[in-house]
Amino acid sequence: MPFKWEPPELFLEHHGVKVYRTYKDGDPENESECCFTTDPKHDDCTADSEYIFDYNSLPDNNNRITKEAIIADAIANGLIPVPPEERVVYEVEVPEVHYSTYRVEAPRGVDSDVIKRMVDNEDNTELVRTEFSHTKSMVDWQVKEVK
Repeated sequence: MPFKWEPPELFLEHHGVKVYRTYKDGDPENESECCFTTDPKHDDCTADSEYIFDYNSLPDNNNRITKEAIIADAIANGLIPVPPEERVVYEVEVPEVHYSTYRVEAPRGVDSDVIKRMVDNEDNTELVRTEFSHTKSMVDWQVKEVK
C-alpha cells in the first residue's frame, strides 16, 4: 500500500513566513536538526532546493540563543529564501524626492528598514514616478505592502 504524503511539521511562523522542518531522505521519522525549508513541498534535507537552508549558516549577529530567534532575525533581514508566492511587493514613499514612490519585491516578513536600504541601494527596485536620487534620511519613508 503506498504512503500518503503529509506536509512537514511547521517549525515557526514569523511575519507571515512559514518555516517547516525537513527530514533526512524524506523520512518523517528521521527529522533534521539543522535544515529547514520555506516550501513544504521540499521537505527532504538531502535534496537540492533553493528553499532549504541550514540553520548553522545563518548569522548570529545579535547573540540570539534559540533557533527560532536566529531564524526570525534572518527572515526580518531578507536572508531566508522564500517561494514566489511568499514574495510581496512593497511601495516605498520617499518624501525627500518630491514624494516619489518606489516598488520593491521582497520576501514577506522583511523588516521595513531592510526594504528602505534596498531602495537606497537601488537593489531590486522599480521606480514608479520619478528618477531615482539618493537621499540622506530614511526616517520619514513610508513602506506599505501592495500585493
